Amino acid sequence: SLLGRGMYCDVFAGRLGGTPVALKAFVAAGDATTDAVDAEVKLLMGLRHTNIVTVFGRVQASPLYDPEPHRRTRFMVMEALDVTVTRAFGSRQPEPAVASPEAKWWLGLDIINALNFLHSHNPRVIHGDLKPDNIMLRLPPAHTNDASSGGSDGALRDFHLRPSAKLVDFGLAERQLQQHTSVVPQRRDTNDSDGSSSRGA
Repeated sequence: SLLGRGMYCDVFAGRLGGTPVALKAFVAAGDATTDAVDAEVKLLMGLRHTNIVTVFGRVQASPLYDPEPHRRTRFMVMEALDVTVTRAFGSRQPEPAVASPEAKWWLGLDIINALNFLHSHNPRVIHGDLKPDNIMLRLPPAHTNDASSGGSDGALRDFHLRPSAKLVDFGLAERQLQQHTSVVPQRRDTNDSDGSSSRGA
């Protein structure tokens, strides 16, 4: 089923071996789109972190099953998440699981952890498009919402019982090679003003 449609991609719900996944379908635009998809998939498959969306790979669109094969070329297969930060906080009534100050604190920490991982990676990775639409949340199971929104520190410390944030959409990400320069001090003898070594004096 279609989860969302944008100018450059469509997102569908799917399953991979019984596990719910999201299928990000990129709008056809020739070889440039294909190369961009491959580059993003390769990048994300090399970045494994709790607060970065997990990508499992890509699949080629099939005209036998796709009603709009002219629109889509390749699908990126990634973990299914619940809602963007924009939608979670964009209404007068935020998602109950993220309403408490404690939950917001943990979500902020998740984002910091993701950025720290990217910027410490070798080569360093710059996301390049960090915004609420590119931060998605995994919400806790319904029966734990009360504990999470109520500000129970014990519940919020448990990763599985609190909302968590993950960075998505690395289409504009850049890799920067880190060059580590070390300065090796040169050994130098102390000379007298007349040019003779002080050790020979």
